[in-house]
Amino acid sequence: MTETCFHEVTVWPLVSVVLGASIEAGGITKNMVVDHTTPYEPQFGTEAAHAGAEMVKKETNAMCLKLLDKYKRDLKDPLTCKRY
Repeated sequence: MTETCFHEVTVWPLVSVVLGASIEAGGITKNMVVDHTTPYEPQFGTEAAHAGAEMVKKETNAMCLKLLDKYKRDLKDPLTCKRY
């Protein structure tokens, strides 16, 4: 799992939980790359969702904006995971 993937798997459940939405999401790598995901991504997302349940919108927004700054640097040339 790449750092970019960690950012994605952290932000969507945080925002979803704080806004009252479901934390279900599609697969990483657009479900187009075989063997580039592990069971750890959904587990990590679930743990982020549980953390988000204890946060308020203001805290979540601040955390997500920090992660967005780190995420932006990889948008033009995203990293590719290794096969498992």
